[in-house]
Amino acid sequence: MAEKRYYMACVDLEGRSVLVVGGGSVALEKARGLLECGADVTVVAPQVDPLEIQFTHPRKDARCFSEHFGCPVRFGASFDQIVFPAAMIDRPLRAADVRLGSVLETHLQRLLDALPNEDPFVHKARGILLRALAAGTASLESLAANLHTSPRTLRRRLEEHGTSYKQLLDELRRELARHYVEQSDEGIDNVASRLGFTEPSTFYRAFKRWFGTTPALHRESAKR
Repeated sequence: MAEKRYYMACVDLEGRSVLVVGGGSVALEKARGLLECGADVTVVAPQVDPLEIQFTHPRKDARCFSEHFGCPVRFGASFDQIVFPAAMIDRPLRAADVRLGSVLETHLQRLLDALPNEDPFVHKARGILLRALAAGTASLESLAANLHTSPRTLRRRLEEHGTSYKQLLDELRRELARHYVEQSDEGIDNVASRLGFTEPSTFYRAFKRWFGTTPALHRESAKR
């Protein structure tokens, strides 16, 4: 019986990061869509030897690559990817953030559902900005760098698609704010800091603009 394989999209040479999504051809299609959205999820697991590593780049000296990675390396593949044993999916994550994971999964699914209706560049910008926001490193300059462009070009391209950095940031902050207020007991000031607001009062004003009420009253209403 052939060994079942589990596929993981791999960091490519342009610096895109990856998301483990499953096995088989359907998984690979999902991986491509998620990468277009800018998905970036680190997999933390016990050491697992890959079954194979595949690159889309033209053939090079595969022997030195195989010696380095300790497994077969194939060039000219359809995807940059690492192939792991299927059993890897059952191993627990050592540094899992359940709340953040839930937010990211929900948002990425929404991005995938909307793929036909929004330009891939904007989707990718949203995904990158989402994880930067969650990590507290969101800025126009860092987003442009991750998209391999200049801040000026980024502004122009977003404007061409009817949006802007400020609008994307506001939309993502709104979504994350609602999640943290409704689904957690985290202090409101901590939520403000997590979303990149330098002053809690600025977050309170933004929340009132988004939802027409204060964070405390919104949380109380959500728990009823």
